[in-house]
Amino acid sequence: MRPVALALGLILAAGAAVHSFTADAIQIRSDDILLMTASAEVAGGDWGRLWAPQHIHFLPLYRLARLPFDLHFPAWHRGFHGLVVSAHLGGALALFLIARRYLRSPWAALAVALLFSGSMVGSEALTWKAASPFVFSWTFLLAGWWCLARPGRAWAAAATAALVCGVGFFSGALFVLPGIVAAAMLLDPAAGRRALRVCAAISVAGALAWAAFVAPQTDLTHYWTHAAPTTPLATRLAWAAADTGRAYLHQLLVGTLLRAQPASAAVFVLLLGLLIFLARRQLHTRLILAGFLLTAPLLFVMLFIRKEPGVSEIGRYAYQSYTLWAILLGALLDAILESWPRRRAAVLALLPVLTAGYLAGHGWIGWQDREAFRRRPTTWAAFWHGWDSFLRLASASRATASRPLVVPHLELDPGLHLATVYGLCHPRGLPGLAVYDRASTAEELTEFWQAVAAARERSTFFRQVELPHAHAF
Repeated sequence: MRPVALALGLILAAGAAVHSFTADAIQIRSDDILLMTASAEVAGGDWGRLWAPQHIHFLPLYRLARLPFDLHFPAWHRGFHGLVVSAHLGGALALFLIARRYLRSPWAALAVALLFSGSMVGSEALTWKAASPFVFSWTFLLAGWWCLARPGRAWAAAATAALVCGVGFFSGALFVLPGIVAAAMLLDPAAGRRALRVCAAISVAGALAWAAFVAPQTDLTHYWTHAAPTTPLATRLAWAAADTGRAYLHQLLVGTLLRAQPASAAVFVLLLGLLIFLARRQLHTRLILAGFLLTAPLLFVMLFIRKEPGVSEIGRYAYQSYTLWAILLGALLDAILESWPRRRAAVLALLPVLTAGYLAGHGWIGWQDREAFRRRPTTWAAFWHGWDSFLRLASASRATASRPLVVPHLELDPGLHLATVYGLCHPRGLPGLAVYDRASTAEELTEFWQAVAAARERSTFFRQVELPHAHAF
């Protein structure tokens, strides 16, 4: 057991390393501004904002989890990324425990954990923090599934708590609960009955909460942008089914690093099919089907609602459903080890090579993502720390002045203004600074650019920031 525990620790550490490349990536879009604005309102005492809908979802536990990080943005952003990655690794651990329960070989269970933890498939859910509810929710859902597989009231209570948290982090998890019931019933009827009782109660409570907090403000126009509103429902369902199949194939090719190599991808898919056929007698097909039942409903619903060109390749939607491929490939390894015992040693000897290649490939994807974020200044931490440094220095120099320094609505990037940066970095404001809903006067702009020049002389962080071209020093 010790070698397995050591290998699991190394796998989780490697997964953390793969996702460390984007620790300084900061993506601020309209969804982030909504979330961070709500955090400021909660900090101001309006705790009801925890239940505020985010488009068609409610996510009170996620709002609560990110609250301290939003109030200390950007200084605590790395810590927030660490929390998200920790949740991701928790999901990998839960998957290992599930696979260990149903697969015969501990090395196959380790393969499942490796495939999930070290993968960049769906990494948008980790790098773009507005999409991180997928990560937290999935970890609790997997933990709940594992707890339901164990008899006893204590485990049922633990499963209930985990699944409630899964829904509390992301209300879309309500579509996963039927899959958990079906998966549990398929693998163990007794566990399925427990799952039915627990998931039914949570589903009713979650549906009532959605009806109370989200339904009155539902606006599908944020998502439903493709085709005419009169498009028949059957047509949309067919689109979603086709997109779901394409999404699963896309995830497999990205996960195996073959998406850009059509010929190699075709050979791999044929080889995968052949191995599945040859090892079919030892293959845990029920566990694979359980993985499909767990992941397909939510993926289908998301693609149905969000129909648009290329929707099957949206990164954050792949995060949870890639679990199916981790389970399938782990179950296939388990079947190979059982089907050909004489070649067991050779297969196990090959695993470290495959592991190194998998981690190196996904690490390279992480590095490329890092460089892409760095090339656009507003998506890298240096930009945010630099302007935050300027705002603090400007506040310190104007705190005792007779009138405040006006922060202008200067466009730093398409759609991103300095006044917005100020509001996100300092939701409670800073002494000596002010933002007005009007254009700045010539005198106010002169004072602002004088403050910018002074701050660039004093702040190393701010000197790294590229100023708008028209005002570069």
